Amino acid sequence: MKTYSLQTMLVVIGLFVCSVVSTAQPVALKTNLVYDALTTPNLGIEIGLGPKNTVQLFYGLNPWKFGSSDNRKYMKHWMLNPEWRYWFCHRFNGSFIGVHALGGEYDATNVKLPFGLWDELQDHRFEGWYVGGGVSYGYQWVLSRHWNFEAAIGLGAAYIDYQKFKCGTCGKREGKGHKTYVGPTKIALSLVYNIGGNSTSTAATSQLARDDRPQPTAARQAEGASATLVDGKVSVSGATLKNVGQQMVLTMSVGLDELRLRHGQTVVLRPLLRSASGTDSIRFRPLLVNSRDMHIQHRRGEQNKNYPDAIEIERRNGRQQTVSYLAQVPYEPWMDSYDLAVEEDLCGCGDLVADNTTPLMHKPTKPEVWLAGLEPAPDKPAQQLHGTAYITFVVDKWDLLPTYMNNPTELRKITDTLDIMVADKNISVEKIKIHGWASPESPYEHNRMLATNRAQSLTRWVQQKYQLPSAVFAPAEATPENWQGLRAAVEQTGTDVLPHREEILAIIDDGSLQPDPKERLIKQRYRSEYDYLLKTVYPGLRRSDYEITFVVRKFNTVQECLDIYRTKPHQLSQHEFWRVAQTFTEYSDDYNRAVQTAYNIYPASEVAALNLANVALHQGDLLKAETLLSQAGQSAQAENARAALCILRGQYDEAVRHLDNAQQKGHDADQPALMQAVEHNREAVKVMTR
Repeated sequence: MKTYSLQTMLVVIGLFVCSVVSTAQPVALKTNLVYDALTTPNLGIEIGLGPKNTVQLFYGLNPWKFGSSDNRKYMKHWMLNPEWRYWFCHRFNGSFIGVHALGGEYDATNVKLPFGLWDELQDHRFEGWYVGGGVSYGYQWVLSRHWNFEAAIGLGAAYIDYQKFKCGTCGKREGKGHKTYVGPTKIALSLVYNIGGNSTSTAATSQLARDDRPQPTAARQAEGASATLVDGKVSVSGATLKNVGQQMVLTMSVGLDELRLRHGQTVVLRPLLRSASGTDSIRFRPLLVNSRDMHIQHRRGEQNKNYPDAIEIERRNGRQQTVSYLAQVPYEPWMDSYDLAVEEDLCGCGDLVADNTTPLMHKPTKPEVWLAGLEPAPDKPAQQLHGTAYITFVVDKWDLLPTYMNNPTELRKITDTLDIMVADKNISVEKIKIHGWASPESPYEHNRMLATNRAQSLTRWVQQKYQLPSAVFAPAEATPENWQGLRAAVEQTGTDVLPHREEILAIIDDGSLQPDPKERLIKQRYRSEYDYLLKTVYPGLRRSDYEITFVVRKFNTVQECLDIYRTKPHQLSQHEFWRVAQTFTEYSDDYNRAVQTAYNIYPASEVAALNLANVALHQGDLLKAETLLSQAGQSAQAENARAALCILRGQYDEAVRHLDNAQQKGHDADQPALMQAVEHNREAVKVMTR
């Protein structure tokens, strides 16, 4: 047997292994334990070509001689065995058939082969080469994350070329020739180590924040929806489908207690969402339930090509097992009414039979509801603006010095507002009122005098700056000592700064003490804490509150209202916003924007909340509508809107109650549009409850 053949083949196999591993294809290394037991070390490599195709290359070498020098026995050889395989289910798992070739060189003597094959080997030495091929059948068992075990047998034929020698120790050749062998060409019990492929995550759910807000009743009725799948061996319970943040989120519990999977089996459950009309559909991520060996294959990177995005889990036969399924798809308007079913693939091969689709949930088409807006009152009441300025005065003085310390900044709080109002021809300033506050560190009467004079001084300064009628300026007011502010500051200060905080609060709250004794008592008992308050809290108690009452003129024409809406919408009254909205097509983008702006400027208005709730109902944003309707008061229009919300949620009994209220409240008023909406919504309830 020529040594250069061995060296050449080792180099070839080494290069082959390196090239295969570098491609990141699924790779397995193996050794045939039968050959090992016959003292023939061997190594094989198998790589995946496709989901059901692999190719392997085996190399074996027997260089050994046994016995004494005058009675040596050996069957030295090397062999090369390439093979292509087709797997019936999945590569590297289960049954396969193959086509193989074989070839090599040999040098043998004193060997007795079974079944009377080549008897001359017992007393002659033969050397030469052989080549052949055949077909094979085998099976692999998955043992663990990396290990498999394989059994295989092959049948075929081989052409054997030989030279015959007298004995194993002498070199005289007796002849040469060839022969044909037909029979078993492979017997393998192989230990297989998988090293290739890309491992995958086996996370069972997608992460999604929990949503505890009220959901539409139609969805609530579907909560707890259940079904049995896979011939009753799989149960689905607690199924919910919700619209959360522009995502349709499906959750359900999948019980697998009765499901038993055979070796190599996969069951796939794939939720299918269809529109009520059947024209649109979308599938959620499939749930891929694998037997143990298929789960290991999945972890090796052997994903099921039919379901590349599947949520994969391992079925543990004989154990109680429940899977919490969570998946989502982007929301689309057609999903407001739907049929939800679960498709079953009992082999994981992508073949879905119509009978294997089980209905799970149904949400009917939304009924049409009619809404009635509410026109605000046409009055335009005066408005008030409140603010606080921290004006600094010289100690025990009340003359206002505009440039003293931080006074320029504080005075601008007042003047910046008044500058805009005075310059705007649409605004009339009706009243300016100043209220001064002093801190309690001096005698009460002294503080009264300071607070009053300082408030009057600030009032005179504002009056001199603006040429407004004297009647605009209300008499200055004052609170001699700001105990209210002191209490709030003490309460918000930690006990690490004010260890006697509770005792100080008790003194402040003591109604039997006059202001001056209160202040002295705090100072005497808690001097260090008093000094802290005097330095850090008292300056903020000395402040000037200002209140500006103003009126925005009425805009008489629709065009005026539109012009102001585009430039200064905060000057419009609610009724003027209503007039602007009526110039647009109802529930158009422009209409909705005008109604939203009115609510932004008048967030405490019941009328603004109701009209924006109608927009939300028309858009299908039921959660927003519910929040707005909680602020919309008890008008007939608000009750009709609440009825519409209940109809859209499937709460038909509640809808009837609100419709009764709407009809009762609107009966005496001449509101034909409202009455028509109420009657239409009653008919919608009747249709939905038939």
